[in-house]
Amino acid sequence: MDQSPLFVRINSKNKKTIKYIDIWLDPRNWNPKSETVKPVTITPRTADTHNITIQKIRSRFLEIIAELNQANRIAEISGKPTFPIDPIKIKKALFQEEEENIKIDFFEYVKIYLGRLEENKSRYNTFKKHRSVTRKFIKFIKEEYPHYKESYKFTDISISDIKRYKGHLLNKIKNSPNTVGKDIQELGAIFDHAIKEEITEPLQNPFRYINVKKEPVKKVPLTYSEIEKIVALDKFEKPFTRKVRDCFLFQIFTAGLRIGDLCTITKADIQDNGRIFNYTMNKTKNTNELELKPAAKAILNIYLERSPNENVFNLLSRPVSEYKNDFDLKSEIESVTTLYNQELKKIAKLAGITKNVTSHISRHTFAHMALSSGWDIYTIKTALRHSNISITEKYLRGFKDMNVDRKMGELFSNPSLIIEAA
Repeated sequence: MDQSPLFVRINSKNKKTIKYIDIWLDPRNWNPKSETVKPVTITPRTADTHNITIQKIRSRFLEIIAELNQANRIAEISGKPTFPIDPIKIKKALFQEEEENIKIDFFEYVKIYLGRLEENKSRYNTFKKHRSVTRKFIKFIKEEYPHYKESYKFTDISISDIKRYKGHLLNKIKNSPNTVGKDIQELGAIFDHAIKEEITEPLQNPFRYINVKKEPVKKVPLTYSEIEKIVALDKFEKPFTRKVRDCFLFQIFTAGLRIGDLCTITKADIQDNGRIFNYTMNKTKNTNELELKPAAKAILNIYLERSPNENVFNLLSRPVSEYKNDFDLKSEIESVTTLYNQELKKIAKLAGITKNVTSHISRHTFAHMALSSGWDIYTIKTALRHSNISITEKYLRGFKDMNVDRKMGELFSNPSLIIEAA
């Protein structure tokens, strides 16, 4: 009778895989109930040798499943995502299969990964974020562990490495806990990409087990009187500072217009004789229409008359239509934002304002002004173009605290309620 190869089949729900092993048998020598080899047309010694091989595979399989279950128990206790049982990955671990891409180390993978992001011109923000966090991490590893200077395999990355890196960011670089938490989260996301591409195994992502306690971030909006102080400024060292002042006010007067959208306003976006501002938001690609009110129109008219090209405020180095893709455009917007925020700090100082004023504070300022004027939170959400009401609630959390303080003062500041010492 012809011989057939023996194989291992690994199933999990609707996914399965098989692996042939180097044992060929006459089917009469196979016991399907005990899944062992019996000596019918072969010697007992040969049958025993085959059964030892089978038992080793079975034992190793049970070890891998136990390791996976243990990792999932740890993940559940830590509140982390669990690892799915993947037959293909189990097969690789069981038979120690290695493909060429598994040999790529972390440094090399980061280069490949960032290169793909850079080629994908629509993912500039992700590229910028991941380039920054990987640069910091790789610099730390090469300086702290000289033996990893040339190569750092995925299997070399340990929880202790990441804990040490976390301490480095907090204590030496003086990053805030929120920044450190985001950095580690982004590094974990890159590791997850490597797992999805089967560059490394799912049991090897140590970033999942590092927690950084977040600190509440309080962005303090400007008051009405502080806005009036900025409006009243009339002496500036250079024209660009005046332009930033005007643009910042325009952001507030247009319901907290984002800096990216401010940079890309063109004359074509201004319609109906300057009454309507119709534009596509850079962040969401949704279109938005806004009726411009006198304060915003006054600023707009100044720059519409002066603009030499299609751009209204000319914060960019060239007309919007000349940018070949979003990647190049967003890269320049990032540079402009840095300069813009530097000028805002000078403007705040000129106005006698001690708060940290940035382009984004225009959104918080508008939200607080609207709420204090009696707007309901859903109208404010629509004006800010938020996708979720919870984001708007975060913007207004500080206002609610101040409002409670004011109301408490109204209730309990009456002299008739104050007890004097006996």
